[in-house]
This record gives sequence, structure tokens and C-alpha cells, in this order.
Amino acid sequence: MSGSLLEAMKQFTADHTEEREESSEAESSKKHRQVQRANRKLMEKPSPEDIEAENRRTVFVGNVPREVTTKEIQKMFSKAGAIDSVRLRGVYSSKEKMSKRTAVLSHNINENVKTAHFYVKYKEEESARKALELLKGTAIEECKLRIQLCTDDSRCSSKTSIFVGNLAFDTDEKAISDYFGQIGPVEYVRIVRDKDSGLGKGIAFVAFESHSSIIPALKLNGAPFNGRKIRVSRIDSNKKKNDANKKPKRKDAKGGEKKPKQQGPNTSRVLTTNRNDKQKKPALSKKVKRKIMKKKNAKKSSVMK
Repeated sequence: MSGSLLEAMKQFTADHTEEREESSEAESSKKHRQVQRANRKLMEKPSPEDIEAENRRTVFVGNVPREVTTKEIQKMFSKAGAIDSVRLRGVYSSKEKMSKRTAVLSHNINENVKTAHFYVKYKEEESARKALELLKGTAIEECKLRIQLCTDDSRCSSKTSIFVGNLAFDTDEKAISDYFGQIGPVEYVRIVRDKDSGLGKGIAFVAFESHSSIIPALKLNGAPFNGRKIRVSRIDSNKKKNDANKKPKRKDAKGGEKKPKQQGPNTSRVLTTNRNDKQKKPALSKKVKRKIMKKKNAKKSSVMK
């Protein structure tokens, strides 16, 4: 073997050993980073008290036009105080397998959903309360914003709100607000949407500013709206409580509800005696057996006589 060939082989082995060492170092560093991220998440996991404190300084902003950016919301709500962060939510991808984050970054947002919502987190609780006073009732491009603290109850009040059903799936908040705004001032409209596609499920909740608008709104039950006859009814605040406390009805094999049993004597367990189940008599002693045999023999002899 020539010296040049040996040198080439040595160089080849040296290069491969270096590549293996680099790959092993890369894998170990990657595992180390994964462990660090997992530990960081455990360390950063907030307690319930921290979550409650964070919600007290966070404002929910709903019914925002889709074209409004995060910077515009931050500029608007910074009038109340210093802002910690602004998060965009309620956007849906135009493609099925694309995540919402990727849809926002690549501008592939579903155009059928015309509104979104934000979470504005302030550095102080006073700033969040001040934002409600300053900006409540604000409208952007004829869309009245729904502004409330994250600690407030998100359920609609039964005194000032109604339920609207049988809506077209492409109905937006503005159309519903304009329709019921003829009766009285509308505070906000909440459409129940599909979590994947963002399309409406055909139901919505309309909150009025005054309870005096409820009775006239109920008269619109069965009225035509956007090519359909809508259903308008009150919101039963006790329905959820009653449904939660109510036990689910059992069903039989055919799928129908199982009928309750008739009251009467319980005959499901009838005690029956069996010959084999009878207790065996205790064994007699020899003396007792002899006495019994003597009596029997005495009787037989008396009968023979």
C-alpha cells in the first residue's frame, strides 16, 4: 500500500469520527433543550390565584372587524393604561389542515367570518376597569365592540337577552344587530360558531341595553329574516341548573326510555327451600339408637301377641 492511500484512509476515518461526534453532540444538546423547555413549563405553570389575578386585569374585546390589527387595538386601549400584551383570537383558517397561527401569519383567514376578538392584558387592575369606562360602547366600522372583564360572567342575562334560532349559517353580528336594533338599542350579539370552520350554527344571543325591549322582540318569533323564519324565545337562567341536577334517563335495548317499575311487593327475590338445601340432622349416639330399637321391637312384639 502506498503512503498516499494510507493518508487518505486516515483522513476518511478522522472525518467520519468528527461527524459522529458532532451528530451525537447535536442530539444531546437537542434532548437537553427539550428537558429545559419541559422544566420551564412546569416552573411557569400559574396557580389558580395567579390566573384569577391575571383575569382581573384582562379585558375581552369582541365583535372586532377582521381587518383590525393587533397594533390598532393596542393603540386604542392604551388610553386606559400600560398594556402587558394583546392576543388575537376567533380567527379561522381558509384551509382545513392549516393551523390558526399559520393562517394568521400567511393571511389565509376564512373570509366568511367577518369578526374576531382580542384579549387585552394590562399591567394594573385599575387600567382594566378604566378601559370599561372609557371605551364601552365604542364602534369600529359600524361594529359595536363587546367589552368586558374576563372575571365577569360571560353568560347572557335572562332579563335583557333573548335566544334567536333557525338563522342562516352565513348571518353575521351586524345583520342581527341592525334587525333587532329597530326595537331597541342592542348591547351586543353573540353567534355560536363551529370551532373548526367558523361558520355559525344557526343560533345566536342578542343582549339589549334595556329589559323593556324583550317583550317587543319576542313578538318577532316566526318573522322572516334572511330567507328564514326565525325562532325567538326567552333565556331560561334556571334551565342549565335544572339540567345539571337532573339525572339522565336510562334507555332500554330498543333505544326508548325505560319505563319506571310499578310499585308493589318486591317479588324479585323469592326464597325457595330445596331438599338439598335443608340442614342435615345431627347424628344420634349409640345409646339413643339402642333405646329406639328397643321401643320398636316392643311395639312389634305387642302387636304379634
